[in-house]
This record gives sequence, structure tokens and C-alpha cells, in this order.
Amino acid sequence: MNEEEIAQIESLNIKAIRDLRADWQRKKRPDPEIRGAKQIEHTGFVPESGREIDFSPRGMHQIGEDARNQFEKLELYYRDLIFRNPDFQIFMDNILAGNVPIIFHCASGKDRTGAAAILLLLALGVDEKVIMEDYLLTNKYYEDMISDVFGKMYDEVISDDYLPVLLQIENGVMEYIGRAMLEEIRNRYETTEAF
Repeated sequence: MNEEEIAQIESLNIKAIRDLRADWQRKKRPDPEIRGAKQIEHTGFVPESGREIDFSPRGMHQIGEDARNQFEKLELYYRDLIFRNPDFQIFMDNILAGNVPIIFHCASGKDRTGAAAILLLLALGVDEKVIMEDYLLTNKYYEDMISDVFGKMYDEVISDDYLPVLLQIENGVMEYIGRAMLEEIRNRYETTEAF
């Protein structure tokens, strides 16, 4: 951020910034200091289901059976992401403690941040239809990047069933994944409140 952007953020009287990135990501690109805002950092949590996933372009640009296997791993990862996750517990604990307004972010602002937004909106009693509309706004803001990637890989995209799915997950979000997170809460808990 430049000085003007930092001043604009500081004018919002932000009380906390919850950085959902892993330590190595924070070290590579540290957040700017925002006066009055407590930096809340925690080593990025990766569920067991995510430890074998290659999130690099090599892992996300696969085709055929390898692409299908990658998608199955990713689906399980996103379904597990919000459970027993200390990153999200710390996030919610700080909100409950009154450390608001709060900014929260990860490296790309869509996966960990998207899951955190889903959890926050659920806690506030927001309707799931509105939660999904909010989640899918990511694709509007990443539209140029998504179009560019799909354009560059057009021949591969039209010849494979799973590559377009992997590219969408890599560069944006999928409604299916957002709904899978919500569905998993319902599968594991009787009510949202119990969760």
C-alpha cells in the first residue's frame, strides 16, 4: 500500500488485522503497519487432507485422470478447511473479544479469506443465498485474470473435463466448493449454532 492507502485504512479505526497466511508468506510480503490495529498472526493451518496437494501451476494444470484426482483431493481439502482450524478459531475469538472493525486476509484473498467470510456471515445469521452471492463476488473481481488464464490454455481447457475446474479453483472460486463447505457443516452438526 502507498501512504494514501494506509491513511485511508487508518481512518476506518481498524482494531485488528487477522493475517491468515502461513509464516513464510508473511515473511515474503509483510503487512504494512496500521496505527491502532493489532496484528493477529498464527502459523497457517493446513488440514491433513491438504498436505499432499500440489497447489503450484504444475499441480493445478493437470489433465485427464491426474486432474480428476487433484480435484477430488481439493474437494476434501475445502470440506476439511473450516474444522478444527485454529486460524478460524483465533479469528472468531478476536471478533467475540470486540477487536472490531477487523480486516482479514490471506495471500490471494479467496480461499482462506473466503472460508473466514463464510464463517463470519453464518455467525451473523446471514442467509446462505446471500453468503454464496458474497463468496462468488471473487470471480467478478478476478474476472480479467480468470479470462486470461482460460484464454492462454484454451486448447487444453476444451479438451479436458477437469482442467477447467482446476483453473477456476486456482484463479477464482467455485460455487460448488462454497456450497460443499456449508454442506459439510450440516453433515457434521445438527445446527449452525452447534457448529
